[in-house]
Amino acid sequence: LSFLLVGTLLGDMLYAGVPWLSAISLCSVLLVAAVPHGIFAVCTFVMAAGAHSLSKGTALIRRLSSIETLASLDIVCVDKTGTLTTNHCSLLGTQPYNFAPTVAMSSPTLEAMSSHSRPSPADRLLGRSSSWPPTACAPIPEPVRFVSPMDGSVPEPPSAEARQILLYALLSCAWDLPAASGLESMLYELLPAMSAELSQYERVWSIPFHPSRNFSESLVKCHAAPGKTLRVIKGAPDKVSLLVSPEGKAGRLWRWTE
Repeated sequence: LSFLLVGTLLGDMLYAGVPWLSAISLCSVLLVAAVPHGIFAVCTFVMAAGAHSLSKGTALIRRLSSIETLASLDIVCVDKTGTLTTNHCSLLGTQPYNFAPTVAMSSPTLEAMSSHSRPSPADRLLGRSSSWPPTACAPIPEPVRFVSPMDGSVPEPPSAEARQILLYALLSCAWDLPAASGLESMLYELLPAMSAELSQYERVWSIPFHPSRNFSESLVKCHAAPGKTLRVIKGAPDKVSLLVSPEGKAGRLWRWTE
């Protein structure tokens, strides 16, 4: 309403031949005078009422001005930890991925498949991984769960397969440099338990995670395979599946992770 009245006055003054600079100066003074002195109290009261309304939806408001900022956003990305937690990731378990079988398999087939062991990174470099995975893959196994001690320390991985998974996860990081994310900090807690495996590798270069790529990667050399390198990638399943999965299976990997 104030802008409407001042705008009408400005148009009338310019129509009457008043110099435009004088007219604008006068209208500016009128606009400033039209703002109530209690505007800050009014805004604070309105935002406090908004905070009370949001608190009914289990939202915790720490700063009233954040309500105004939140109202101007279209997309909000938040971490699930922080205010009410320790802002720290904990490793609960590992779950390897195997493509689900497309045909019915007999018990002897399953028994033969169970005799296969997942090759280590060194085996892959040395070319000893031709038998993995089998032509018909086993069903998705149950996740390997970890039981955290009462003192909060990270337990040593309980199985050889879990150690292989965590070894690949550590190789994808710059494990000899400070952690670049909360996920890497969680993995670095396993360094003492995985020191024997990591000592067999040397990091050549690493590319940290970036939202434009949605994955991080490292190139490492294995002392057991001189002259050969291994590229390890860790990131969003939809991105990683396109890089490492055979044609036609990337979508199945993505659906499995969902």
